[in-house]
Amino acid sequence: MPADILYVAIENPGERSDLLEDWTWLVGADLQPVKFTACGDVFLRDRRDGAIHFLDVNGAHLSRVAETVQGLEDKLADPAFAGDYLAPSMVDTLRKHGKLLKAQQVYSYRVPLALGGEVAVANVDVSDLAVHLSITGQIARQLKDVPDGAPIGKLDVRIPSRKPWWKFW
Repeated sequence: MPADILYVAIENPGERSDLLEDWTWLVGADLQPVKFTACGDVFLRDRRDGAIHFLDVNGAHLSRVAETVQGLEDKLADPAFAGDYLAPSMVDTLRKHGKLLKAQQVYSYRVPLALGGEVAVANVDVSDLAVHLSITGQIARQLKDVPDGAPIGKLDVRIPSRKPWWKFW
């Protein structure tokens, strides 16, 4: 499988911290995007020490995975590491079911896993990257202190505007 289908092509990803606005409660201000995966997760570089972290948006979990960008590239060359972090078999299955990504799109669960959604092709849609990151970040922030299995009351989720960044009206 070509590696390029496992990522979202974004020019200057390090300058796109705006995409993580709804995740600042977890990632803070010192982490900047390095790579966005086709499954909507993000590799981030710490501006302070260069370490690479992985934001698992479905699990709302941030973990340190490498000491440098080159260290990340070396790890991504390992099929086991890539399998864990890029989900190539899932991407392949979704593509075989006709779910193909266009520019700035990712795979996103219709019903998020945190809300009882299942890991199944029928529960995955193609979504705009910015919308995916915004909605998953808002849901994760509101559920961060809710114990597993506890009933979930009302969630307040705002649908982000799709206005291009270059339009000022």
